[in-house]
Amino acid sequence: MTKRQQIVDALDARLKSITMANGYSTDIGKKVSAWRSAPLAESEPFVLIYRDTECPKEAPEAGRHRHSLQIEMTILVRSSTSPGTVRAMIGDVVKAIGTDPRLGGLALWAALVADSLAVERETRTLAGADLSWQITYSTPLWEV
Repeated sequence: MTKRQQIVDALDARLKSITMANGYSTDIGKKVSAWRSAPLAESEPFVLIYRDTECPKEAPEAGRHRHSLQIEMTILVRSSTSPGTVRAMIGDVVKAIGTDPRLGGLALWAALVADSLAVERETRTLAGADLSWQITYSTPLWEV
């Protein structure tokens, strides 16, 4: 298994741990999905979708590559959820990753690059947030 896959698996487990029973403000971890493209169903109150997108590499040094894995997250919620609840979901994701930004030693560091919040304006049926992360890690040459 590649180190990139190990990092994605660790991230998935961390996101799924976001529940009120684990001390978070929301239960966003109960509905986590990788690379989901389907819209939010009427029966779903929320979903957290994440995607590992590009992964630029620095020039090799001392027989190793440094990778900068980009993770894009989208939180979608029914508009009956207040913007404050969406902010709490953002806070819970940041808190969860911040408990161990090295993801059990797999990464050198995980950093939040940007986040945004939006409410669908016309029908006001959806609200959501986007979060962009960079997870930096190192591998021997010719490994990902």
